[in-house]
Amino acid sequence: GEEQRQKITDWARRQDLWLILISRSPIPPWLMPSYIKDGFIVITEEDLRLGQAEIAGYLKACGIANVITDGLQGFHMPILVMCFVIAQVLRIATGSTTVALTTTAAIVSAAAATSGVSPILCAIAVCAGGIGLSLPNDSGFWAVSRFFHLNEIDTIRGWTVGGFVAGVSILLFTCVLSLFQGFLPGLI
Repeated sequence: GEEQRQKITDWARRQDLWLILISRSPIPPWLMPSYIKDGFIVITEEDLRLGQAEIAGYLKACGIANVITDGLQGFHMPILVMCFVIAQVLRIATGSTTVALTTTAAIVSAAAATSGVSPILCAIAVCAGGIGLSLPNDSGFWAVSRFFHLNEIDTIRGWTVGGFVAGVSILLFTCVLSLFQGFLPGLI
């Protein structure tokens, strides 16, 4: 409320203190009067976003894409389960749903195209894998934690486990839909 606004304003006026504000949402107008603009370094989500080249470089440098594909070759799992598992592993490794989804799509695209399973169902399975397991390396984890005033354990219990259950439920429903893909319009 107003007390927090005043505290931030007081901090911004101090000459011995530098404030760095990192935000995924627009900066509120009250926070940006001219005397505060000079005291803040504002980093927006646009400044933190990785492009496809940076994502590919990151995954190549850490070797996670090769580890995933090499590790899963020995398992003969259905394509929908593979889409889900790869997205989950990448979500855990990177802490980013966006990175997990785009990278998983790139990794499984060739296998999905030749699997005979609807690409729509494969995309849903990838998205289901990106839903769950939001851990402390994910900014969404902290947003939920702070917005609802939860400690880390309660956030894991509610947000992480709840998201995982939702993702698995979506995967199971997608697997059931795949049994009827020859009959349902739009899934071919």
